Amino acid sequence: MIFTFIIWKQNPSLEQRILEDLQNRYEIRAIFHTEWSDKTWARSLARLYNRPVQHEPRNWKKLSEVGYKPFIFVVISDPAPQMAVYNDKGILRYGNVNIFKSKQDYRDWAGTSFAVHSSIDDAETCWNLALILGRDYERIIEERASDVPTNILPRRIDAWGASGWESHADMFSLLGLTAKYAIIRHSGAFPVPRSTPEGPDINVLVQDVGRAANALNPILVNVKKACTTCYVSLAGGWNKIDLYDQEQFSGGKKWASDILENATKDSNGHWFADPSDDSYLFLFNGLTKPEKMLGGHYRAAVSKLYGETKPDGLPPSGDAEFLLWCRTYFDKFSRAKGYDISPSTYGPQKEKRKRREVSISGELLKTIIATPPIYSARRTNFHSAVWKHDLSNAGPIAVKLVETHDPILAKVITREHIFLERLRGPLVPDVIWGGMIGKRYCLISRWVGGIPINRMEPCTLARIISQNGLDWFENQLHGICDHLEKNGISHRDLGANNIMLSRDRVYLIDFTWGIFIDEDNPPVKSKFQNSDDRRDAATLVNDVKRRVGLLG
Repeated sequence: MIFTFIIWKQNPSLEQRILEDLQNRYEIRAIFHTEWSDKTWARSLARLYNRPVQHEPRNWKKLSEVGYKPFIFVVISDPAPQMAVYNDKGILRYGNVNIFKSKQDYRDWAGTSFAVHSSIDDAETCWNLALILGRDYERIIEERASDVPTNILPRRIDAWGASGWESHADMFSLLGLTAKYAIIRHSGAFPVPRSTPEGPDINVLVQDVGRAANALNPILVNVKKACTTCYVSLAGGWNKIDLYDQEQFSGGKKWASDILENATKDSNGHWFADPSDDSYLFLFNGLTKPEKMLGGHYRAAVSKLYGETKPDGLPPSGDAEFLLWCRTYFDKFSRAKGYDISPSTYGPQKEKRKRREVSISGELLKTIIATPPIYSARRTNFHSAVWKHDLSNAGPIAVKLVETHDPILAKVITREHIFLERLRGPLVPDVIWGGMIGKRYCLISRWVGGIPINRMEPCTLARIISQNGLDWFENQLHGICDHLEKNGISHRDLGANNIMLSRDRVYLIDFTWGIFIDEDNPPVKSKFQNSDDRRDAATLVNDVKRRVGLLG
């Protein structure tokens, strides 16, 4: 196995002592007296040690100790490596223990831990060799090994990519040596270098975003939730690369791992996602952005892709039917592959709703509640009623009034707007206003289409479940439970009366008995004290199965 050592300390006697010890312990393959330019020195050092390149190193102790000076770069072979777990300053690492012990000895001799650096495994060795020696590092080492490897060869050249990239092939060559990668959702030629940072991008799935970003050596970095955007200098212009981390990939780690494993290399040496994977990646990306997917260009591309794969039929023309067809087609693929892709990561749930301010006057509210409600419930100690009203500038809204004379109960049922505000999103109604009007609690929210499952005709329920699949319904409920738990809320009444179901949407309504999981709450009715949302969701699934004839 090949490993590398770097002697940073400028001390001729120390260098000689270390080189002699390396020759006694290992087989020296090559030695280089390496010099980087001052302009790129600090950044190249940060890249070597995988520090975030978006933060230019300034008060970095290693930089102050090492200085902007030439260094000795040694390539050795260990004929008997001992790969094991060892303790490196309290951190457990796995690597060649022989190399680690040698490095510690040399640092002791120098009297500082910044004097010597070494690689401890194949990945780090490859990174050091490529970054310092460049694209032809293998040929350079072989030439030195066949000559007199113990002779020190002067090498005055900056780290690979230190001043930008000559071409995409140049850039992706180093990225490929850094870790596995796969270019995804890309067709046609790469974007040409441009005069401004923004523009067309290249999407790349990688094993390790940190090391990949260091390999690209971007001028600017924008770290976002979904990806890390790197703006690189290429052929005198700008190019934009979006890096997606395998561990954080929205399609799940299993699918990401398969994409990287199945990637294929083209004639230019670039690794692309397998065409089959890429087709579903393209579809998955569209499902996370339905408004984009319905556009003519994207729609035509999806139809072309799936026409080529000979599906059971081309996508239908209607917007809703098209989205449903795409989602169903993708669900079949993900289930067949065993990918656990939560419905909360794609589909209509990801649509961005515009929050427009809605103004409702007191006179209008009086007019609304003067009409018969569409729903009314009177209990022993409280009365609840709901009205639907169409606003000319904002669409349909729901107005809910609750009245009680029980002061303890009043504390419970007057918090629904707080729950909805925290949970704001596509799984619950958008809250407009909530508060007391006299002695009555009033909640105003946007109207959500659909019918509560307990009031839905069996034939209608069966048709919706048949069109979307029972797995779809279960996944929707799982997504609701995940959203509740993420926001520290328990609904406490997740049943057929509070799940609104439409053709392709599921909503959770009525948080009358909800509680905050990790906060103090007023006492709720004994009926709801021991409720469990996930258990209630499982019970509801079985109830739906019975109603549509899937369970005896």
